[in-house]
Formats: sequence, C-alpha cells, structure tokens
Amino acid sequence: MECLRCKAEMKHYKFNGNFEIYGKEHDPGNGYARRRLPHNPHSVYVCEKCGYMELSTKNCENEDI
Repeated sequence: MECLRCKAEMKHYKFNGNFEIYGKEHDPGNGYARRRLPHNPHSVYVCEKCGYMELSTKNCENEDI
C-alpha cells in the first residue's frame, strides 16, 4: 500500500490490540437479541520513511519483516 503522505511503500503487520469499536445497535430480527457489530482493527500499515500508520479491519496474511 502506498503512503498517503510521502508515497513510499508501506509495510503490513498484524495488530492484536482491542479498541472495542462497535457500530450502531440494530435488531437482526427473527427473535435474535439486539446487537452491535465490531469494527476492530486486525492489522496496521506502517511507513518507515515518514512514520505514518493506518489501521485496517482486514487480517494480515503475510507480515512484512
């Protein structure tokens, strides 16, 4: 992925922090309880050139070194 600041190639790493970010409460229907869907980050993109970081909800399959 390209850095938004300096256009260098960013590295992709796993992220195991839990921020507990949830969407708006909704009713799924069919007798299920009301719930909120999680939107927690699972990976991070890091630019080694300028230090910019971007969180992603997608899993990182192949981590960079």
